[in-house]
Amino acid sequence: MANTSLRKASLQSMEAEIESLLKSLESLKDDASDESRKTLKVLKANAESALKHSRHLLSDAYERSQSQNP
Repeated sequence: MANTSLRKASLQSMEAEIESLLKSLESLKDDASDESRKTLKVLKANAESALKHSRHLLSDAYERSQSQNP
């Protein structure tokens, strides 16, 4: 149970960091050159993918915690 709580907290922290990164990337986009915009687009896609994966892991951790505590 403690591992599940720790994992959930870690995933939530990671999600917050990724969301912050996405906001930062969006603010940089306006001042970027064309080449930099391409790089920012790739970085944004990677961050969104990581966020999706994190949310999937968080969902799994929640389901496991619910099945352990009926």
